[in-house]
Amino acid sequence: MLKLILAIYGLTQCYSIGVRKSSHRLSDDDKAEFLEALYLMKSTPSSYDPSYNAYDFFVYVHLLANDPFTTYGHGTWSFLPWHRIYLYLFEEEMQLVTNNTNLYLPYWDPTNTTESDILLNDYTFLGGNGVDVFPYLLPDTSTLSCDKWSILPSLNGRPDLYNYTCLHRQIGEGFRVTNWNNTNTTKYLYQELLPKSLWDDVIMTYRVYDVSPYNSASDNYTLEDHESSFRSMLEGCTKWNPDGTPNADLVFITKLGACQGLHGHLHGHIGGQLASLASPNDPLFFLLHNWVDLMWSRYQEKYGDELSAIPEDFLDIDVTQDKFPENDILTTRQVLDHEVQLGYVYDYDYDLDVEDDISSTSMIDESSVGMIKYMV
Repeated sequence: MLKLILAIYGLTQCYSIGVRKSSHRLSDDDKAEFLEALYLMKSTPSSYDPSYNAYDFFVYVHLLANDPFTTYGHGTWSFLPWHRIYLYLFEEEMQLVTNNTNLYLPYWDPTNTTESDILLNDYTFLGGNGVDVFPYLLPDTSTLSCDKWSILPSLNGRPDLYNYTCLHRQIGEGFRVTNWNNTNTTKYLYQELLPKSLWDDVIMTYRVYDVSPYNSASDNYTLEDHESSFRSMLEGCTKWNPDGTPNADLVFITKLGACQGLHGHLHGHIGGQLASLASPNDPLFFLLHNWVDLMWSRYQEKYGDELSAIPEDFLDIDVTQDKFPENDILTTRQVLDHEVQLGYVYDYDYDLDVEDDISSTSMIDESSVGMIKYMV
C-alpha cells in the first residue's frame, strides 16, 4: 500500500536495495568483513557522541531504553519500531565507519537448529561459549575474547553477577539471576532453544498488532491481552503459569523490560551480557534482533497494512526520545515499510507464510533480491 501511495503522488524513485542475509548464507569473506566492521566501530568515535566509540554508544542508548513505563524500547507497543530504528541507525553508523554502503546486518534464524549450532560454535566469527568456571569468559581462541572485545565498566549489564569488562556467555544454561527479587535466591529461566512451531504460530495464527493498554508490564495487561497481541507474543511478555495464574517471577522481570518468552528466550539461551539490560555488548544481539525484525516483516507481509496496523495515535510519537542527536528517523510512521523507507530487504521466502504448512524454512534465490534497482 505504501508503494502505491508513493506512486500516486509521483514520489517514485530508482534506488538500490540492500539484502540482510541469514548468517548461514554468509561467505567466509562476508563474515570477515562484518567482524572487521565491528572491530572498527569499537575503535572509532561515535558520530552521535564522541565520548563513546561508535559501537558502545548503541549499548548506552539501549541501556537507557529498558523501562516499559518511561521509555519505548521494551514491554510496550513500540518494541518493534524502536528496535527497527535502532538496528537501522546502527547499520548506518557501521556503513559510515567502514565507508561501505553495501554492508548490511545479518540475522540469526533460531528455528534452524543445525545452522544455529554452527553459528554459536564458530569461534572464528561471533560464536563461542564461555569457559566452564566463573566468570564464564570467552576463551582466547574466540574473536570476542577479552583482548579483542572489551566492555566499558559503566556499560556492564550484569554488575550484580559478573562485574567484569569482558564478554561472557553460558549458552544453554538459561537466564541466571542472583538475589532474585531481593530474595537472595538464584533463578534459571529457559535453557534450550524453543521449537520452530512456536515461532511459526506467531505468524500463522492471526493476532492484532497489540491491544490496550499496549504495555505488557501493566497490571491491567491480561493473559487474554497477551495471547491476542502479536507484539507481546513475539516479544515474549508472558507473566502467567500454565494454569493462567500470575507468576510472580515473570511479573517481576517483565516490569524490568526483560520479557522471557520467544524473543527474550533467545537472550537467555546465550546468557551473560546478552541476558542483561546492556545486551548489545554481545554482537549476537544484532543478529538476534534482526531475526525479530524479520518476524515483524513477515507479519506485515502476510496480513497487509490494515490487519497489521499499529494504532494511528502512536505513529508520530518520537520513540527515540532524542537519544540520537540530529537524526531524522524518530517515529513508527517512518519505518513501517523497511524496503521503501529504509532501503533493505531480507533473503527470506515470504511465500512460505502464505501456505498452510510452513514446516520447512527456505531462502529465496539471493540473485533475485541482490543489489539491484527497484522502482517504487
